This record gives sequence, C-alpha cells and structure tokens, in this order.
Amino acid sequence: MKKNTAQQHLGIWIDSKNAVIISTNESGEKIKKIASGIDTRIREEGETNHLSKMGGQYLEPEKSKLSKKTEQQKLFFKNIMEEIDNADSFVLFGPSNMKYNLGKEIQKNSKLSGKMDGVETADSMTENQMVAWIKDFYKASAN
Repeated sequence: MKKNTAQQHLGIWIDSKNAVIISTNESGEKIKKIASGIDTRIREEGETNHLSKMGGQYLEPEKSKLSKKTEQQKLFFKNIMEEIDNADSFVLFGPSNMKYNLGKEIQKNSKLSGKMDGVETADSMTENQMVAWIKDFYKASAN
C-alpha cells in the first residue's frame, strides 16, 4: 500500500569535510549537515620525518594514519546511513571521490542498496544550488 504523501526526493552532497542531506517535496526542503570528523592532516606524537622512532625500532606512521582515517570515514558513512535509513530513494553527488566510497558502503547495506538512484559528479555548491540540482535530477529522471 502506498503512502498518501507528496513525492519526496532525497539527495546527499558529500565531500571529505561534510555531507549535506537534502530532502525536497512540494511543501519545501529540509537540510541537515553532518561533519565528517576526518582529519586530513594527522600528525602523530613524536613524528619528525617520514619515520617515527618507537622504542628501539622505527615505524612508518603512514599505516596508523591510514587506519585512523579509514575508521573516521567508516563512522562518517555510518552516521549518514543512519540519517537516510527510512528514505524511499536518494542520489549521491559531490565533487570528490567520497560519493563513490559512500556508494560502495551503501551497496553493502541490504536495506539501502536498492534505493540509490545514482552517483553523480557535481561541483561545490551553495545549499540553494544543491536543492535546485536535486529537483533537476529527479525531473530529468521522471521524463
């Protein structure tokens, strides 16, 4: 049985700093921002050059930095997926590769994987431009 509500379109603009979740329908828009919390420049304590001394051995800090960044990214994606959990459908868009990384995580989620309408490249935008982009995307896909 279909819900007796206005058509709602959901879009997620994402880059490495934040995600903007935009819900549009005939009565207006709702916008929610989620900060990524991803450190783009992680400096480990005691790091002086490309190798760090740990006791009597030298370690490459890149491995721990990558691990930390990966965990931060997973938490960011988890927060986004919790926000769109009840969406009927949505589109991912943005300037960076984060949209593809999020798309891969969504594909692993059986509840959300069939609801993704697309992953599109888009420039940095204002919130009004994002709303217009989503409306244009769904208008074009309806034709």
